[in-house]
Amino acid sequence: MFRQVRKIHTIPTLSYDTANGIPGLFSPSALRVAWTDHQTDIVSRLSEAVVDTDNEARIPFHILLNTARRADRAHVFNYASQAHNNHLFFESLTSHETAAKASPSPALLRRIEERFGSVENLKQAFKEATATVHGNGWIFLIEQPDKKLDIVSSHNAGTPYHFGRQQSLDLAGPVSEDDLAHLQKLQHKINAKEKNFNIALLALNLWQHAYILDFGIAGREDYIEAWWRALDWNKINARLYN
Repeated sequence: MFRQVRKIHTIPTLSYDTANGIPGLFSPSALRVAWTDHQTDIVSRLSEAVVDTDNEARIPFHILLNTARRADRAHVFNYASQAHNNHLFFESLTSHETAAKASPSPALLRRIEERFGSVENLKQAFKEATATVHGNGWIFLIEQPDKKLDIVSSHNAGTPYHFGRQQSLDLAGPVSEDDLAHLQKLQHKINAKEKNFNIALLALNLWQHAYILDFGIAGREDYIEAWWRALDWNKINARLYN
């Protein structure tokens, strides 16, 4: 006899009509796959994994933080992190026509120029970061505790909110000296139990299902260009800590 699991976690409502897709980036069918179908699957699995536990009533963000150090809860972390990342990604989007009317706020623009030199340089930094993610993953623009901006890349369901779960390197491939130094730096932070207070301002979805329907198997670069032109800077501006 199967137990019926309560759907504690449900799909958030986005600020735009998903039935129309996101003109210039997602056709209606592609948006249904990448948002509605994928998010439904993730939150259903998450609900099933946390039923009757202390994580049952927590939101995905708090669940991922609560399970990041638990090897026996890796599957729960993955579901929660993926649900959060996917929502962050889609909540930052709008049509190309609407996006063209928005821009970084003066406060965010100042931070971008301090770290990257210009908005165009930030765009280029995102493109360069995608080369470090082989297969599925995410690229994040983060605000660090010192208010400086940075870019973090994560494979699979990695997160920018926990040093031990950034998953910034593909350990299935060769590891360079720079990669090893990066791993050692992260391990030092983990051993010291250093807190991670990063705030994610922006996420780029590099999972193949996000672009293959509209851009094809080799269309990742075109997809990234279309993504950049669909950013809702008003949403991104609001995430900057003031």
